Amino acid sequence: MKPTDEQQRRLWEWCDVKFKIVGRCDRRWSAPEGEPWYPGQPDLTLDNLVKWAVPRLESYEIDMTLVPNGKGRAVVRIGHYEPVDDISLRDALFWAIWKVAEKVPSE
Repeated sequence: MKPTDEQQRRLWEWCDVKFKIVGRCDRRWSAPEGEPWYPGQPDLTLDNLVKWAVPRLESYEIDMTLVPNGKGRAVVRIGHYEPVDDISLRDALFWAIWKVAEKVPSE
C-alpha cells in the first residue's frame, strides 16, 4: 500500500521538513537544512527517506533486505516492527518509519 499525500506530509514534518503556504494555495517546503523553499512536497524516494528520516532512528536497529522477485520484496526491521510485503523497499521503509513516528514525538 502506498502512503497518502497526507501521511507523507506528516512523516516529512516529523523529519523537520518545514511547510508553508505562499499566497492562496501555493505550498512550499524547506528541508531540515533550511532554505530555499521548493514548490509542492518532497518526493517520497529512498534517498530522501535515508537523508531525513533514518537519522531520526538513531536508537533503532535498521535491517533492510531486498529480495528481487519481479515486483520487489522488501523486509525492513526497525525495533520490533517487521513488515514483509510485496511492496517496494521505499514503501516498506516508509511504513516501518511511520510506525516509529507515530510513537515518537517530533522535536
